[in-house]
Amino acid sequence: MIAYKQKKTKKKRVLSTGQLSTDVTTSEMGLKSINSNAILDPDYIKELVHDIRKFSHMLLYLKEAILSECFKEVIHIRLDELLRVLKSVMSKHQNLNSVDLQNAAEMLTTKVKAVNFTEVNEENKNDLFREVFSSIETLAFTFGNILTNFLMGDVGNDSLLRLPVSQESKSFESVSVESVDSSSEKGNFSPIELDSMLLKNTNSVELALSYAKTWSKYTKNIVSWVEKKLNLELESTRNIVKLAEATRTNIGLQEFMPLQSLFTNALLNDIENSHLLQQTIAALQANKFVQPLLGRKNEMEKQRKEIKELWKQEQNKMLETETALKKAKLLCMQRQDEYEKAKSSMFRAEEEHLSSSSGLVKNLNRQLEKKRRLEEEALQKVEEANELYKVCVTNVEERRNDLENTKREILAQLRKLVFQCDLTLKAVSNFFSILKRKKKVCTSVDIQTV
Repeated sequence: MIAYKQKKTKKKRVLSTGQLSTDVTTSEMGLKSINSNAILDPDYIKELVHDIRKFSHMLLYLKEAILSECFKEVIHIRLDELLRVLKSVMSKHQNLNSVDLQNAAEMLTTKVKAVNFTEVNEENKNDLFREVFSSIETLAFTFGNILTNFLMGDVGNDSLLRLPVSQESKSFESVSVESVDSSSEKGNFSPIELDSMLLKNTNSVELALSYAKTWSKYTKNIVSWVEKKLNLELESTRNIVKLAEATRTNIGLQEFMPLQSLFTNALLNDIENSHLLQQTIAALQANKFVQPLLGRKNEMEKQRKEIKELWKQEQNKMLETETALKKAKLLCMQRQDEYEKAKSSMFRAEEEHLSSSSGLVKNLNRQLEKKRRLEEEALQKVEEANELYKVCVTNVEERRNDLENTKREILAQLRKLVFQCDLTLKAVSNFFSILKRKKKVCTSVDIQTV
């Protein structure tokens, strides 16, 4: 009797474990996907959801303030409210405290400060606030990414990205409309400092484009590996399902065998776990890993090629302007030589005219007049060449300034692009870790079942 009760208890424990592994489906990956060893207080979950909604509303209010009134004071008030809410959320939920979130908030504040509100009108509003909207999206994406890490139990893996509790108040106090603290104090470079450093490098655009190209190749290799791995995993789960179903059918025909119910439950666990893994693999192949990463890679390649072509055109324009300047300088030297020759010829003609006899005066007067006309024409050509040279110098200066501004814009665009791509890569990597974690759960269930 005692043995029967122990067997029955063991069976219930196995069924409970199996139920735990099958309750978490792909469509329910939210709060249920938190580390299975941690039990979160329902009141804490409600508080977290409330804070997330409040932060989301603050982001929406800031966007509405920009799109509607577009008054500097209103926008700054909304930004301050957003930063206060974000500070409160990070202080209350330490697992959401991250350097990435700090940097995204600082970038948004910097972009808002950079807007010249006196120039804003209905026609140029979208252009002037394009970078602000991009920073808002980056902040929202970063917050969602960190929240995903927390809800999926990946907080420990991101410990290097989290700010120490002792530094939280000090670091976040610096993020306000009035002042943006230098990131170098935290061991990082702010976007402005990074762009300034790159601008000093002659080949910075080429280096940035080279990194973007390498990122695309790197992502392509990762996607290829993941696709092949997922296909192998999918094929494996299908084979396991076939094997388990066939075995379950066979042993079901044999009654009163030892541990029959235990092995039947183990086979059911194999089938259910395999179906769960198939759902996860399908999600990773679709919108959880492969497609988002391929989308980012394609966008990176598209913008990289456009930027490369734009930079090449700007460099060609600069080269043409410098070539025109060199030609104008050579022309000035040539015209000056011609003028010197004409001037010297005029000087000799005047000397001959003074020393000539009275019978040759009429002929010498005609020659002197001709040489004087040639000298005046040569002088006029010198003046025209000098004017052309001055214009070319001005064009070179303007073109150099345009090239520097284009370089600054390209570097900022590439930095933002790489930042967005890195965020996407990190986000999809979190989803990819689901497969490993579920495989570990399934393996643990099988071991406990046996």
